[in-house]
Amino acid sequence: MTRMEGLTDRLSKAKEIAHAFAGDSFGEKELVGLCRACSRLCLPRKGKLDGVQALALQQSLEHLRGRGHSEDIIYLNMYRVIANWDFIREGMRIPIWQGEPITSDVIFIGVRLLSNKPGEMPRYHLDVRLKTGIGAGIICGAVLRTEAMQLFLDRVSGCAKYNCTVEEIAGMQTRAVVSLVSGNLHFHDWKCTPEQKRKNKELAELRGDPCKCRKKNMCNTCKCDINECPLAVWLPNEEKIKNG
Repeated sequence: MTRMEGLTDRLSKAKEIAHAFAGDSFGEKELVGLCRACSRLCLPRKGKLDGVQALALQQSLEHLRGRGHSEDIIYLNMYRVIANWDFIREGMRIPIWQGEPITSDVIFIGVRLLSNKPGEMPRYHLDVRLKTGIGAGIICGAVLRTEAMQLFLDRVSGCAKYNCTVEEIAGMQTRAVVSLVSGNLHFHDWKCTPEQKRKNKELAELRGDPCKCRKKNMCNTCKCDINECPLAVWLPNEEKIKNG
């Protein structure tokens, strides 16, 4: 099992656990319980934290104490701890990401076409999840021009031969140097690991399969959003989100 596969397995289990800690209050009992749950997921069988490591873990989750949280918030914090367990192993509190440049494995969740000025190349809003690094678990918005998206698809993703449309960046993964400026994610550099290229190719092949769906549409022309089809590229439109 690769490191990323191990992370994915632990995160899947964390998703189930998070529900038990969601609610109207989060006090000492819940904090201790959540620390224990994270330890069970990350330590080898019969492994145990020493005092310094246990304190580092508690300090990394201390900000949750004092009020209730949704299941999503609990999961996000478990995600951050699990993805940064190296800090806990070294007895260090996990730093809070302030937006400074970091390296992270990321996945492009979906795209939305932005209104564009006449004569300018189209721009897209992308939702991007950070999978590793001190920002792990966070979903950020990014704005990219089609030139940058096409460059990624043709030279970085491993999918050049598939002639993907720019919208098909949705669902693909990369390792990038990113920063957060005024609430928007900025990409300073990106490259794909062999494993990321393999997954990107699998996605491109599925989207290119004429038998993938009854509608026989290209994914970038299909009206389905990412909540309606696992191969979709489009984020739900903002009106749909507003109306639930």
